[in-house]
Amino acid sequence: MPAVLLRWVSRGAAFLLVAFLGLFAADTFAGPGDGFERLRDALLHLLPALACLLIVVVAWRKAWIGALAFSVLAGIYALWASDRPDWVLVISGPLAVVALLYAWAWWSRPKA
Repeated sequence: MPAVLLRWVSRGAAFLLVAFLGLFAADTFAGPGDGFERLRDALLHLLPALACLLIVVVAWRKAWIGALAFSVLAGIYALWASDRPDWVLVISGPLAVVALLYAWAWWSRPKA
């Protein structure tokens, strides 16, 4: 796969991951509480998506940063939720895939 295409595939997968993690914030609007509590909960649930978006921005030119950061997040979440293997698969799995795509993009970059 050409390096330019692989770079955009890794970025695109990261944006899809951000959107996927952002969907969890929509669940807060169905729960109890007034408008302020729901908004506060939604913002708290958006923090992981915003953190991943920040990683994408920082790793825009340096794919190794994305590979490292997403793999660290996958590992941390796997340890944190080790009692729920289904959660680990659903959250850490995509994080690890995006980390691998960033690593592949970094590995196949033109060496100058």
